[in-house]
Amino acid sequence: MAEVITFTHYKGGTGKTTSCISIAGYLAKANKRVLIIDADPQSNVLHALDIDREKAEPYSIISNPINADKYVIESNVENISVLPAMMRSAEYKTERLPKNWYDSIKKAVDKVGEKFDYILIDTPPSYSTIIISSAIAADYIILCLDTGVFALQGIQLVEYALDHVEQSTGKRPEVRYNIINKAKKFMMFKDKYTKMSEEVVNKFYDEQKYFIVPYSSKILEAQQQGIPISHYKFSSAGSVYKKLANEIMSTKDQPIEPNDLAEPSSAEPSPAGEGESKENNSNEEIFVD
Repeated sequence: MAEVITFTHYKGGTGKTTSCISIAGYLAKANKRVLIIDADPQSNVLHALDIDREKAEPYSIISNPINADKYVIESNVENISVLPAMMRSAEYKTERLPKNWYDSIKKAVDKVGEKFDYILIDTPPSYSTIIISSAIAADYIILCLDTGVFALQGIQLVEYALDHVEQSTGKRPEVRYNIINKAKKFMMFKDKYTKMSEEVVNKFYDEQKYFIVPYSSKILEAQQQGIPISHYKFSSAGSVYKKLANEIMSTKDQPIEPNDLAEPSSAEPSPAGEGESKENNSNEEIFVD
């Protein structure tokens, strides 16, 4: 049965989609079968993997979870499939929701879980029914944030959602990993903002590991090619995602060499990134979310 991982945060631009696709790529390169549930109405996963949205049949994972297997699309990347789980706008209103909507995504996961090793859920940047249902379906959560003040404040909203789930189900979803994205964007103030991010993460999740992903133009270049960074050129950002993918596999059932495991937050990104040109110091937005 697939291990289910939900990527979440309530602010846009924190790198949820980028992180989800990047980790999926490295899992796929390890010959793992990966399904990405694109639960964000913006369908950024489809765009980043160069999948024509017109090929995605209209499907609501909330209203019709039992037929999830009929809507899975194979991407152009070997071992990666996508389930475009687009909600209708009316379903964001709780009075329009079907009964037992809380476990809708879990039902969909149960339907397709035997066909995959990992199911990664990309969630929208807002408090919604999708967020709650995705948290319930997950074996654990990866929290994605950048070094901006508003992203850090958003952790409190994540905690509110987890409280909601715990009150409704009696079980609190586990936040196992934290990804601090786009560190290079604030290179001039790196010490201040990175330290702030680490302090906030430690305040809420003192026993969880966090991974600092440096700002990298290679991410954008890979997305423009419709492939994950794992299938593109080497980058310092990609190396962090690879380490996290190895960590994910090591905690499931895949033994790997100890040297491949991550050393979260121990290594600082170089001014221009490992093996990258100085053009990456640009403040251009490159993370899809």
